[in-house]
Amino acid sequence: MTNGKITAFTNPGKKPDPITDKVKTFPNMMIRKLNLDLRIDTMKIRHVDVVYNEFNKKSQKTGTVTFNNTSGAIYNITNNPSAIAKNNITLVDLTTYFMNRGRLDVQLKFNLSDEDAAFSYKGTLGPMEFGRLNPATMPLAMVKMTSGSVKKFSFDIQANSKVFKGKVDFLYNDLKVVLLKPDTANDRFKRKSIMSIFANLFVIRRSNPDDKGKLTSSLVIYKRPKDSPFFKTVWKTLLTGIKPCIGLDEESQKATKDRIDEHLKNKEERLKNKAQRQKRKAERKKLMDQGKF
Repeated sequence: MTNGKITAFTNPGKKPDPITDKVKTFPNMMIRKLNLDLRIDTMKIRHVDVVYNEFNKKSQKTGTVTFNNTSGAIYNITNNPSAIAKNNITLVDLTTYFMNRGRLDVQLKFNLSDEDAAFSYKGTLGPMEFGRLNPATMPLAMVKMTSGSVKKFSFDIQANSKVFKGKVDFLYNDLKVVLLKPDTANDRFKRKSIMSIFANLFVIRRSNPDDKGKLTSSLVIYKRPKDSPFFKTVWKTLLTGIKPCIGLDEESQKATKDRIDEHLKNKEERLKNKAQRQKRKAERKKLMDQGKF
């Protein structure tokens, strides 16, 4: 498969369906369900671009993630019982360029005989600027990366249809963000100024390792909801590991929310006091004009 382009689009506007198990979207389960005798020794891939687009209902925008110039091979694609008895692993070994910039080497192993659709995935992303992520993060997360660079992102996950477990490492420098909100009237985003300040001061870990050389890694345990399909669960697991590395663990987010709530409460009190002072000033002026003060 050479010099191709694969484009996918999703509009996740449907209501959650906790009853239907989307395990059928796992590649090893899809191969098993094919109504034919499939035996492919090796599939070679050269210079293929993969483009994923997703519409975000809240932002009313479409985010785009690209994997450019993908090359590699897939070995032992089969649902033939005798072939599986000899080798029950499909191996995927690929090199691609994430957002047409950072080199991503990834390897996946799918168990073809396991009833729980066991598989694993591991990989390493090389250096790239955070700003390259904005075509995805702005529409999908309403976060704009204003500075910083990825040094290395690596992951090693063991998974099945029920739970994903593993380790995530995310090394980067000088991360700064702007939090956004949709301005649908003008078809653009507005900046959340106060929230952005709090995020950069109190939430976001500027660098990992930090100034003292402390490295934060993340051990991940993510239980897959039954209605979560394959690629969504793969990404959600990685995101679960990324958040603690950049300071977005639950404890930090709660502490920051408390700070913001306190700030907004104080701001409301200041505005209330200011309004009362202006009211008293206006009343005094009125009395003076009437010669009663």
